[in-house]
Amino acid sequence: MLYLIQNVYKPNEATTNRLLAFLRAFDKAGVKATVIFIMPDKDKSIIDEAYHNISVRYLWNNHTSNNKYAKYLFGFWYTYRFSRGLKNGDKVMMFDVCFWDVLKMKKGVDYYYEVTECPEVINFSSMPFDRSRKRYFSYCKKLDGLIVISTELKKYFIEKGVISNRIHIINMVVDPKRFEGICKSSSEKYIAYCGTASNNKDGVDQLIKAFGIFHKNYTDYKLYIIGNTPSKNQANNNYELTEQLGLKNYVVFTGMISSKKMPEMLSGAQILALDRPDNVQAKYGFPTKLGEYLLSGRPVVVTRVGDIPSFLSDKESALLAQPNNPNNFAEKLAWACEHPKEADIVGENGKRVALEHFNANIEATKLLDVFMNN
Repeated sequence: MLYLIQNVYKPNEATTNRLLAFLRAFDKAGVKATVIFIMPDKDKSIIDEAYHNISVRYLWNNHTSNNKYAKYLFGFWYTYRFSRGLKNGDKVMMFDVCFWDVLKMKKGVDYYYEVTECPEVINFSSMPFDRSRKRYFSYCKKLDGLIVISTELKKYFIEKGVISNRIHIINMVVDPKRFEGICKSSSEKYIAYCGTASNNKDGVDQLIKAFGIFHKNYTDYKLYIIGNTPSKNQANNNYELTEQLGLKNYVVFTGMISSKKMPEMLSGAQILALDRPDNVQAKYGFPTKLGEYLLSGRPVVVTRVGDIPSFLSDKESALLAQPNNPNNFAEKLAWACEHPKEADIVGENGKRVALEHFNANIEATKLLDVFMNN
C-alpha cells in the first residue's frame, strides 16, 4: 500500500495544494493510495472532493481537544500507532510531517520525505518534543528517497551526506483544470500578489515600494495583496508603509480568499507580481504560487532568484527583475503596461512553460517512478 501523509489539511495552502494535485493525478492514473492527515486545523477541515482510487483517513477523527499541547501529544500517538501497523511492502511518502522520526525505519517498508525549504530556515527548537538539525540530517540519510523541489536543494543535501541517487527533484506542480473556463470579470486595473504575505520570504514590503515608484506614472492601477500576513508586526509595518508612500487607497489587503475564487482573481489582473528577495529561502526553494501565476496566462514580473531563470526567460516567458531592487522591479511593471501586446505574448509563453514543466500529471509520474524503482 502507498501512504501519503501530511500533518494537517489546510485548504488553499501551498503544501496542501501540492498534495491535492498529486492525489488527482494518482487517482486519474488508477493508482491505489491512502492519504492520511495526522492533526486537525482549527476548523477541522476535510477534503471536499471525491476520488475513485484514493482513500482519505483523518487520524484525529476522535480528537476533540483544542489545546495545543494535547494536539501534539495525540499527533505523536496517532503517528506512532500508524507506524506500528505498517506491513512489509508498504511505501510511505511524507509531506510536511513534523513527527518524521516517529515513523521508525521498519524493515520491509520504504520511506520517502519531501523537502521544499532549506533546513537552515527551519526553527528546530520550536518543534514538538526533542529535535535537532543533526538528528534531522541523520534521519534523511536513512530514507529510501528524499524528494526536493530545486537543484540547489539537492546539492545542499548531498553536501550534508545524503547519497545523491536517493535525492530526486520533483518540480512544483499546477492543476490546469483550475483555470479552465475562467473569464475576466473586472474592468479594474490591478497588479496582484497571492500567497502568505511575508516580507522575509516573498518581499511584500519590497513589492509595495516598487509599486509606489510605478504608481507615480500609473495612478489608475491598484495593488492587490491576496493572503494573510504571517505576523502582526509585518502586517502593521506594511500598512504603515502604504501610508508613508501615499498608497493607502491603492494597496488592497484582501486577506485569505477561497481556492475557487483565486483563479478568477489572478486571471483578472493586468500583471502578476512576485518580488522575492535574494536570500536562503529563495536560493533553495521554489515558489509554488509562480505556477498558478503562469497558468493564468497573464504576464508575470518575478525576481531572478533560485531556479527561476532555469525555467523562464526575460521578456519571453516572464519579466525577470533584479532582486532587492524596487526601481528595477517598477521598470518591469511599467514595461508590461507600455507594451500590452508583447506582455500578453509573454503571458501566453509563460503558460506554456507551466504546462510543460510544472504539469501535475508529469511530475506525479516521476514521483511514481521513484517509488517503483526502489
